[in-house]
Amino acid sequence: MDAAHSGKGLSIVIPVGPGDQEWIGLMHDICERLPDATVLLSATEPQPPSLEAFCTRHRAAVHWLVGESGRAAQLNAGAKAAHSDWLWFLHADCRFDTRCTVALQSAEPSALNYFQLRFFDGPALMRITQIGVALRCFFLQLPFGDQGFLLKRDLFNQLGGFPNFASTTQASEGGEDHALVWKAKQQGVMLHAMGASLATSARKYANHGWLRVTWKHLRVTWRQARTFSAHVK
Repeated sequence: MDAAHSGKGLSIVIPVGPGDQEWIGLMHDICERLPDATVLLSATEPQPPSLEAFCTRHRAAVHWLVGESGRAAQLNAGAKAAHSDWLWFLHADCRFDTRCTVALQSAEPSALNYFQLRFFDGPALMRITQIGVALRCFFLQLPFGDQGFLLKRDLFNQLGGFPNFASTTQASEGGEDHALVWKAKQQGVMLHAMGASLATSARKYANHGWLRVTWKHLRVTWRQARTFSAHVK
């Protein structure tokens, strides 16, 4: 990726849920490590008053978009508003360091690139989850959205964007990231693991219990895999 260290030619799309403030911490990482990147915060609520002051203070190119609710709709809206050659889709509660910005240079233009995953909080059992994610990606080539999908805007458009399940039973379980990976597989698009890890929060595991959340994710992933492998085009 050209000018990877500064973020030139890169648009970062971040879906923001109602009342979510996690994006503020991520914005500090972006301003410090990718000062020339364009940031699109795709939300469903009006822009908070604090954002304008933040952008002025950090001289950041940040756009607050208000549109349809649902992660797929918000991600697609951010991508549609982007004008950079590269799109990086990040969850609001993730964090990244300089190893990630260096790794951006190894992004494959014809691939759906993704990062390794680690957790910066949560129970000690999250180490098992990290290993499980690594094994899933290695053996099944199945990364998920919290691993920071990075791809060329033209390729994203070729794939048709994130499938939107807002009107289906999949809505409560997400799945737009999983479906995009299947679309890439079906179109022969390479999946490329980047040589760095994104850090993310394990707050769901801490709030609801590691075993309960892990079992739910396994069941949902298996069910989605059977559906998407057969029907996502």
